[in-house]
Amino acid sequence: MHRFTWVVGAAVVTVALWAPVVGAQDVNQDQRNSYTQENREIRQDRREITRDKQEIRQDRWQIGRDQREIAQDRYRLRQDMRAGDWRAVAADRAELRKDRRDLFRDRQELARDKRELRHDRRELRRDFRDEHGRPRHAGRNRR
Repeated sequence: MHRFTWVVGAAVVTVALWAPVVGAQDVNQDQRNSYTQENREIRQDRREITRDKQEIRQDRWQIGRDQREIAQDRYRLRQDMRAGDWRAVAADRAELRKDRRDLFRDRQELARDKRELRHDRRELRRDFRDEHGRPRHAGRNRR
């Protein structure tokens, strides 16, 4: 009986010492998984921001192209009006309307891409705060 008590006591002590170690390993693994997920989200946010910036550059280029086309259309319209070529004037006006619609659409696209960029930057700040518990650039207002 005395031996049985020692065996049971030793088992209880072993479990009492072993259980917290296993629990701590689980907590550490959970923290690593959480950090891995947050880092993945941060990388994804940065990729989205880069893509948004590229789309904004593309939109600005298209707007510049549209503005150049409108200026050319106006020039041709003035020339055709001076020459009295009324068929060409009608065609020039139609082309001018089309180019103005394109410009309007491209400006809408630029505004949408800017909104997406703001949203993605906000997501990055939120993910960074979630991981580190503080803002990245405390005290500085950066854009």
